[in-house]
Amino acid sequence: MGGPENKVLKEIFKTNHMMEGEPKDKSLEDSWSTLDSSTEAPESSTNSQINKINAQIEEAKKEANSINKKYQKVLSKRDDAQDFDDKKTEDALEPEMLSLYDDLEEAKQKVRDLKKELKMLKKDK
Repeated sequence: MGGPENKVLKEIFKTNHMMEGEPKDKSLEDSWSTLDSSTEAPESSTNSQINKINAQIEEAKKEANSINKKYQKVLSKRDDAQDFDDKKTEDALEPEMLSLYDDLEEAKQKVRDLKKELKMLKKDK
């Protein structure tokens, strides 16, 4: 079995290895790893991004809680003014209350956006 048949079998076997991704010289495999590393972020990079976003979420939550405390104080003062029919104080507190409410909504939206970003990062991982 040393004739042309053996040569054909060797060529077929060589081709099969190449198709299976096992080239003898490993050059194709090296090029795949280069492609993989250039198209995919390293896992540690993704983890650091996740940690960074988690920290941003915590900071945004603290900010929202701080704004909420201020809002609740102003709301309480306004409610007291309403209870005592103090229209002047009630009217004076209204703009501050509305401003704090808007700030609170923005802070909540920031938290929601960061959570979506975190979810996408975890999904891609």
